[in-house]
Amino acid sequence: MSKILQFIGHEVDTEFYLNDAGRQMNILTATFLWRVLQQHKIIDIPLPTNMYQGDYVSQMVAKWLETAATNDSGGCSFNAILAPVGNSLQEIINNQAAADAESADAESADALEKQLDEIISVFRQELADDFNQIKNYVLQQMVDSVKQDLLGFGVEFTNWYYESSSSQSGADLKMLAKLKDNGNAYEKEGALWFNSSKFGDDKDRVLIRNNGELTYFGSDIAYHHDKYERGYDVIIDMLGADHHGYVNRIISSMDALGHDPHKMQVLLLQMVFLIDKGNRLSMSTRAGKFQELRDLVAQVGVDATRFFYLMYKSDREINFDVELALSQSKENPVYYVQYAHARICRIFDELGKSGLDKPAKDASENWDSLRAKGIELLDNLTQAKEKELILRLNEFIPVLQNIGSNYEVHTLVTYLRELAGEFHSYYNSVRILEEGPQTPPRLCLCEAVGIVIKTGLLLIGVNSPEKM
Repeated sequence: MSKILQFIGHEVDTEFYLNDAGRQMNILTATFLWRVLQQHKIIDIPLPTNMYQGDYVSQMVAKWLETAATNDSGGCSFNAILAPVGNSLQEIINNQAAADAESADAESADALEKQLDEIISVFRQELADDFNQIKNYVLQQMVDSVKQDLLGFGVEFTNWYYESSSSQSGADLKMLAKLKDNGNAYEKEGALWFNSSKFGDDKDRVLIRNNGELTYFGSDIAYHHDKYERGYDVIIDMLGADHHGYVNRIISSMDALGHDPHKMQVLLLQMVFLIDKGNRLSMSTRAGKFQELRDLVAQVGVDATRFFYLMYKSDREINFDVELALSQSKENPVYYVQYAHARICRIFDELGKSGLDKPAKDASENWDSLRAKGIELLDNLTQAKEKELILRLNEFIPVLQNIGSNYEVHTLVTYLRELAGEFHSYYNSVRILEEGPQTPPRLCLCEAVGIVIKTGLLLIGVNSPEKM
């Protein structure tokens, strides 16, 4: 989207927002420390099911232990604290097991979350400042991994915005003070609340819990307030579809702060499900069951991955067919579009062998001469398929301009597929390289189709090969 917006004349920044200051980061750090204790054989308790189960945590632990001796990891020595931490964790687990035996499922789920908070509390108390050092290490490892994956996928962000920066700069406190001054925040039961019901929400929302911690919602308000303060004309958020109830809430908070709510647009992104050999792969981040983007890219390539992701409207669930993405047939949409470009390149490769351009001394002069003649003879393009292609080419810029206002990038992919299909049909119905007044204008038409396909693929980050 940013490439398309820039292409039609906008100045665009892209930003990745990192939730590095909330409970999930503490859970990930506690998971990391749990795996460290297991490696040291201090505990042999299975990792609780509501912590992060993925192998990537164990891989981080292995890397950390390799470098801990030289203190390159930002970690600390565990010799003095391993045993008491292990004893405390064992006691928490034993207490939970006893509670589970006496409680209903719903009560047990709530108790598991409470147990998780107790586990985090043990690590924070026993490790003190070292807990934050390790959390920073874990955070940096995760961010480096994300950046590496995105770079391999052809995505680079202008800014990386850390949630924690709002509290470090005091931006969150300034935002809260402004809400209070506007009469849109109030204190009740030891917590600070946003008067969101005043803006159409079904109830008011907590900004600061009674333990003094800022909620995710509070942090997000501070972040969006900062984006407005930076002076952007349009702010486009991309959120998971499970956050659909969050949209009006965050926009109304900007209204409460005195910002123009119409400047903010929110796109909801649905889940992508991988289909491999006819079976949908189930995935869960917390349970550690997922396919990594880098593995998918390694399997089917960057071009197919990007193209398949962009074929559908953002709020539509995607079934990514791995076998289809690997196939070299017209059923594979990215192959079909790329093949149209390759066919056009082959036409011009064969032009030099055809004898149609012999008057000039070199190939570039030959084509310049033929192009000039073709432009003069464009009226000779009278076939129905030729007119259809010309009309389709004329739609390219309007498609991009529409994306500039409705942000529906999939319409460009749809356009490229339709253009490629019409070109393949045209290619199979006429002889392009033959003597006669039709040839120069047909070559001009082919060149124009090639330019548009190449430009469109470039805008979605997909290559346009010359040979296939």
